[in-house]
Amino acid sequence: MPTGGDKDVKPPVLISASPENFSVNFTSKKVILEFDEYIQLKEIQKQLIISPPMNPAPEIELKKRSLILALPDSLKENTTYTINFGNAIADFTEGNSFAGYTYV
Repeated sequence: MPTGGDKDVKPPVLISASPENFSVNFTSKKVILEFDEYIQLKEIQKQLIISPPMNPAPEIELKKRSLILALPDSLKENTTYTINFGNAIADFTEGNSFAGYTYV
């Protein structure tokens, strides 16, 4: 019987962020993070830290290999927002965490 190959021990790799991380004069209503494999979110309510807090909080959606954040209309001008995902992003099959990613 086939063994199925080696166990996946690598976390997902971020392929692109739109708008790019550390963008200035940000006007987008969505942030799209695209990965090299299917992802899942683990304990996102506990892991996700946004500074300064957004009210309401962004809506989070997974679509194939992408994580999409729909941002509220109430973002303050001349303010830098930091979104820290902690260990919430992981690959779908083995749960390997894409640890410590921060989007600014």
